[in-house]
Amino acid sequence: MARNTAAAGLPKSHLHIRIGALVLCLVLAGNGCFLASHNVTIAVEYQTFQQRPNYSKSIDILLGAELKLVLHSNGTTGYTWTDPAQLTDPTVLEQADHRYVSPLDPRAGAAGHEVFIFETKAKGACTIFLEYKRPLSPEVAYTCTINVEVM
Repeated sequence: MARNTAAAGLPKSHLHIRIGALVLCLVLAGNGCFLASHNVTIAVEYQTFQQRPNYSKSIDILLGAELKLVLHSNGTTGYTWTDPAQLTDPTVLEQADHRYVSPLDPRAGAAGHEVFIFETKAKGACTIFLEYKRPLSPEVAYTCTINVEVM
């Protein structure tokens, strides 16, 4: 019994399905749909805070992805980022971790980074707000606001 075959020895019906799937993937990729599916890292360095002391950014992220926020920090100045972060809707995002990463520069007074990890828990909107300040001081050096839309 002869089979109706096309390229690569596949039946024509299977070839049409593969071509359709490829076209769908290309259309979705062209619309940026794959960009939101990955974990997201936002790194904000000292120079950025010098130019924009009240840093803000809006992002879209898919449910199940992780958001890593890496912020300039220099513990030798007495300043630190508020922990835990303020979240407008903790049912959408949850802070999973916060740690200080020491600088690679061995000189005294060199800056490192504070790393915050957030896990998406539900679809919706949530704003992350952090302040860089000395404990017990009302003076705030920098703020970081991240508006997150979990899709």
